[in-house]
Amino acid sequence: MTCKHCGKEISDEFWFCPWCGTATKTQTVEFYEQESRHLRYLGKISASLDMCERASKICEPDAVLLRARGDMQYLLGDMDKSIACYTRSIELEPNSADSYYGRGIALFRAGYPQKAIDDFMKTIELNPEYAMACYWLGIAHFHAGELDAAEAGFLCFLDKSPKSAIVHYHLGQICLIKGENEKAIEHLLTLQKVNSENAFTYFLLGKAYLGLHKMFEAIYALKEAIRLNPEDRQAKELLDQLLSVDEP
Repeated sequence: MTCKHCGKEISDEFWFCPWCGTATKTQTVEFYEQESRHLRYLGKISASLDMCERASKICEPDAVLLRARGDMQYLLGDMDKSIACYTRSIELEPNSADSYYGRGIALFRAGYPQKAIDDFMKTIELNPEYAMACYWLGIAHFHAGELDAAEAGFLCFLDKSPKSAIVHYHLGQICLIKGENEKAIEHLLTLQKVNSENAFTYFLLGKAYLGLHKMFEAIYALKEAIRLNPEDRQAKELLDQLLSVDEP
């Protein structure tokens, strides 16, 4: 047999050309999987999903293919189909931390933070090193109104990924809501050291300083927020309240 791509003579038994790697037999699971991976690499999600689905039609139910389809349905914005693919993948391979993680994110995006929490917890149970599951666990708990659990999730993530500075933003917000202004300031100043051009960080700092009755620090932080974002109405309104003086 001659490879149609490079012209080399190869054995009829080969599925792929050993010289150039081109598939010699199409309409096979292997061919569709290779095409899907290549298209996914190029960012052609719909075309990659199509190849995955063609592979699924000619093979036994496969947990890896279903998880890949779940990933791509998620990227295309179809949460229902994404969740369905992940669920079927989990039925076939119940020890896949990846499938639980993917389904957890899709469930969260579909508006089910509590169900997402269960999947992120299962992900961590199956693979304690799964740092991003801790991050999303914090996000899901926060949106479920469970602040202490959200804080624990973010702290767990920070322990596994100390350079992920954005987690200090989430922790700062949680501490502000809980009235723990000192802790909020600590987190927000850590974030500020990484990125001193974020106006909202200064606004949150202003609120935290105000909560401690540190007026000069609050005014400075709010002025910085407005300097960086002149359209920041929240910062302007709060600053006006601090600077206003009642008539005698």
